[in-house]
Amino acid sequence: MKLLSCADKLANMRDIIRDYDRLGDGVWDIFNASKDSVAWNYISMLNAFGNGDEGISDMPAFKEFKKCVGEMFGDVKV
Repeated sequence: MKLLSCADKLANMRDIIRDYDRLGDGVWDIFNASKDSVAWNYISMLNAFGNGDEGISDMPAFKEFKKCVGEMFGDVKV
């Protein structure tokens, strides 16, 4: 279940990065939340996916998701 959810969030992050490349900081106007709130949400998901008994931190999709979150919001520790 974590892997499926991670793949979905990875696709969303790729869309955000693509839109950011096109719109710059205007991309945050698309959301009903601030950039900081969106960052908190994605970083929280990254931590949830990577930790716990069924963590998926060794999976390629997780590694790519972490890379994308880091690219958009800065270095993140999991």
